[in-house]
Amino acid sequence: MGRTFINDLYYGRITPWERRRARKSAYTELDGKIICEREQFTKRLSEEDLQNFEKLEELCMTRQEQEKIESFRQGLKIGAFFMEEIYREGDL
Repeated sequence: MGRTFINDLYYGRITPWERRRARKSAYTELDGKIICEREQFTKRLSEEDLQNFEKLEELCMTRQEQEKIESFRQGLKIGAFFMEEIYREGDL
């Protein structure tokens, strides 16, 4: 890992969302399948069951967002330790 990578990362030439573009079609296809399956499933539910299912989905989405935040925090922490170690070794 050379200085070019570190400089590119520091100056924003490497961005986290670059990877997402490469997989966009795979995500879109999966999202379509999920929407289709959800619609088929929810059509069979009673009104009460549908409301309970939607509450469950909201809880799952809240948990998923918490997990994303925690993953970001962990990644940032690892990155900071990584940079500290490089600085300490005098590679910069």
